[in-house]
Amino acid sequence: MTQWFSSQWFSWQVDLLQMVQSIHSPFFDFVAIAASFVGNYHFYIWLIALCLWLFGDEIGTSVAILAMVTMVFTDLGKALSAVQRPIGISQVRSQYIRSAAGSSFPSGHALVSMAVYGYLSDLYGHLSGLSGKKIAWIARWLWLLPITIGLSRLYLGVHWPTDVVAGWTFGWLLAKLFDGPRMNRIAHRVSVERDVWMAIVLLVISLIPLVPDTVEVIRFVAIMKIATAIVGPVLFSRSVGILLSRVTVGLIGIAVVEYIHQVGVLPITNQVLPTILAVWVVVVGRIFSTHHKIIRERDI
Repeated sequence: MTQWFSSQWFSWQVDLLQMVQSIHSPFFDFVAIAASFVGNYHFYIWLIALCLWLFGDEIGTSVAILAMVTMVFTDLGKALSAVQRPIGISQVRSQYIRSAAGSSFPSGHALVSMAVYGYLSDLYGHLSGLSGKKIAWIARWLWLLPITIGLSRLYLGVHWPTDVVAGWTFGWLLAKLFDGPRMNRIAHRVSVERDVWMAIVLLVISLIPLVPDTVEVIRFVAIMKIATAIVGPVLFSRSVGILLSRVTVGLIGIAVVEYIHQVGVLPITNQVLPTILAVWVVVVGRIFSTHHKIIRERDI
């Protein structure tokens, strides 16, 4: 496949990459790197946490399941295709190379972002009932984010155009396959009845030699479900004060842990990091709650 890809499609794809990169400037470099960062697998830990705090356990679990499924799907696709990236080709300007793991096809950034943000966008009606029109209006336009993320991969010269288009296509199909109501029913059964079993299955899957970032997300969700089984699920709240408290305190805590991990102030290994983050995310969600202002999504 790699030989056919190189011989038949190489020329026009290089031309297209050069056209996209012709607008390069320090400003667009910053925008492209920022967009790609939002598409990094590790960023989905932050996104899962936000969905859990803002919308409760069922939607948080839905996003987590979809993110993990698409990441594993992408890893398998990369292993089977073994397409070489455009990095190192003289005609292509490549940046932010540390975000490019594994082979080129399909683009994980494009695929996972299209599936996850497309799913959230399809939840427009559900989110409008839970959190008001402002958040729902934002959700309707989330589909623009995976488009931006995919284009950033071309601008940065770390993917071929076919990688990104395939990622968008597969991601959109998966988002439609796991539509809002269907995924919410799955997540409800998992979150209410089988947290521990889900965690055990995920911990077993994490032993498979997948991409390290995929394993990190899987371990994070597994520990999150164990913590949920112990302290109870994070439930949706209509209180703006509670939501702001969760998000503010929660994000500050995650940022502090990430900083300590990066700087090495304390010996937090890559294996321990998902555990600390998962426990923190669930505990914050449970601490900032009041029984009379919390409702389950299934009661709405």
